[in-house]
Amino acid sequence: MPLQTLITVTAKRDGFRRAGRAWSTAPTTVPADAFDTDQLAALHREPMLVVEERQAEAPEGDAEPVKAEAPEGNTKSAKKAGK
Repeated sequence: MPLQTLITVTAKRDGFRRAGRAWSTAPTTVPADAFDTDQLAALHREPMLVVEERQAEAPEGDAEPVKAEAPEGNTKSAKKAGK
């Protein structure tokens, strides 16, 4: 099974923005190929973010690649969805 690079990003302040996204204080995992080279470099050098990279097996066949995880305890999303 081929490997894909995943990054887990944790902001030191909720809602911190970099690379076109608002990051949470809860870890968020995203495939690295969701960003261009400049965006990845900006994430890695940003002192307000903790960025970890890891390799994971990519899904086989027609399965979709790993998608960004929703931050745990995200009550704003639940309220918007009417939950």
